[in-house]
Amino acid sequence: MISASTLLSVVDNTGVLLARCFKVLGGHKKQIANSGEPVIVAIKKTRPRRRFKKGEVAKVIILSTKVALRRKSGFIVKSNKNTAIMVNDNLSPIANRVSGAVPHEVRREHNRGFLLVKRNY
Repeated sequence: MISASTLLSVVDNTGVLLARCFKVLGGHKKQIANSGEPVIVAIKKTRPRRRFKKGEVAKVIILSTKVALRRKSGFIVKSNKNTAIMVNDNLSPIANRVSGAVPHEVRREHNRGFLLVKRNY
């Protein structure tokens, strides 16, 4: 569950390392985002000489959260950190590689090829 002012680790090869959520998309009263939902973030930490700079505003899709997610099969899935990937305005990925596990709920919802890089979760 991601709300405003939550820190997110970005796990793709765009050069962004850390971002802070400040708006959950999906309606004017929506305050919490789960896996697979887009949010607007402010970039806090980047690698040098990359496309994004510190302080810029961007969109991301949440991949995994620290809060447990219960699947219909009964499994409970938790992550060590809140992770996300950078996307453009029409929610297609900016990067071409994801360095982390992608839950199958996110792969099924967005149906994008980039989410099939890692299948171990």
